[in-house]
Amino acid sequence: MALKLINITNLDKKIQSFKKSNKKIVFTNGCFDLIHPGHIKLLKIAKSKADCLILGLNSDKSISSIKGPKRPILKQKERIAILSAIVYIDYIVVFNTNKED
Repeated sequence: MALKLINITNLDKKIQSFKKSNKKIVFTNGCFDLIHPGHIKLLKIAKSKADCLILGLNSDKSISSIKGPKRPILKQKERIAILSAIVYIDYIVVFNTNKED
């Protein structure tokens, strides 16, 4: 299984290519720490509206800042591996944020 992880520079190139082709891009984001049916429903609906679904994934540091020191339950690499197996997602980009952002 190929990981769908992409860095921001390569993602920008992909986005520019999709825009030139008049393809629709949808972006959603979240922690996706312990994936549940609601996550899958969200991703399925988002993909139905787009040619390309980009998922912004909160980093481990970001999740700890938002949800507390005992989180995430699943580490970033594990979440990326699981999310890469979901057919609705085209690309995953990791980002940092905290409560104050």
